[in-house]
Amino acid sequence: MKKLAILLSFVFVLVVASQASAAVIEKGEKYRLNSGEVVAENLYVGSGEANIAGDVLGDLVVGGGNVILGGRNSKDVLVGGGSVNVFGTTGEDLRVAGGNVIIAGDVAGELAVLGGSVTVLSGVNVSGDAIVLGGSVTIDGTVGEDLMVMGGDVTLNGKVGGNVRVKQADRLTIGEAAEVAGDLAYRSPREAVIAEGAAIRGEVSYDQLTKRDYRKEARDGGLVAAFFGLFTLLALVKFLTILLAALLLIHLFKDGMRDVTDSVYGNFWRELLRGFVLLVTMPAAAIILGLTIVGSIPAVLIGLSYAALLVSASVYSGVFFGALLFKKFSKTKDLRLDWKSAVVGILVLGALGFVPLVGWLVDLAVMLAGMGGLANAAYKKVWM
Repeated sequence: MKKLAILLSFVFVLVVASQASAAVIEKGEKYRLNSGEVVAENLYVGSGEANIAGDVLGDLVVGGGNVILGGRNSKDVLVGGGSVNVFGTTGEDLRVAGGNVIIAGDVAGELAVLGGSVTVLSGVNVSGDAIVLGGSVTIDGTVGEDLMVMGGDVTLNGKVGGNVRVKQADRLTIGEAAEVAGDLAYRSPREAVIAEGAAIRGEVSYDQLTKRDYRKEARDGGLVAAFFGLFTLLALVKFLTILLAALLLIHLFKDGMRDVTDSVYGNFWRELLRGFVLLVTMPAAAIILGLTIVGSIPAVLIGLSYAALLVSASVYSGVFFGALLFKKFSKTKDLRLDWKSAVVGILVLGALGFVPLVGWLVDLAVMLAGMGGLANAAYKKVWM
């Protein structure tokens, strides 16, 4: 089973996770970090509503329906949600995907936003580059370096320290408070409305799109943006879910997980073969038994056991792969089972899932070996 990495573009999380000393993981219908509270480690939150008014000294990763960030975030921030409001500051890079996005706090690094409606408020300072994609885009703040925008209705009324490239816009408005230190290049069916007080230091180049070209590009771009946004949010939620499940396995069944891990490591091909046999025979047995009256109940039990085994193996595969990576690269004698190895394993397996054939085969092999090891441990626990 393939595990999606949380924004493969943000693979820096893998490096940070492998070097960090600790992390805080929160989930639930609602999560709140009150003003004045401080999380000294990385913070990972998966919640229907997330309100983070306190400070986070490590990386911050949030997935939720309604997300509000109001504190000081010292490092990178990655957010996915239906409504995202960032009022606090970001010490490094800020990445956001959401339906309605408002950026109201300074960003010391780069900014990347994908949303239905995106607003960067006046007074906001983005020190690095900014990339913004949205149906409606308003940039009233300051971008220290280059700005790239793609949207339907685009308004620029802030300052840009580098070049501005509007890859596509139905309507582009340059307000009287706008200042562009470099060039302005834009593509649109109509010429931009440039207010009299606007200051563009470099050259202005206009590539006119026909209405037909614009509709086609808008449709294609909209589909790509929608897919990317949905993918980002689902990847974020899936990563947090798998990570939480993996940590739960390690915490509640640490001795059992260590026995399974030692067994899979020492007899990888045997457990892979066992997992493959179970993958094929269990659903076949459930179907055959389900065709008979007396076998209906056993068929249901086998089906439920099969589903539970698949889910457990999908979660455990990241735990095992992370332990394997730490053993190989840190040259330790024992297989490491903790949150750091779990994070690294889940992320690396997720990334491999995007590599055609080879990555898929690695994912499948690790999952099948985990499936065989878990089934063998369950059998010994019940029958021996």
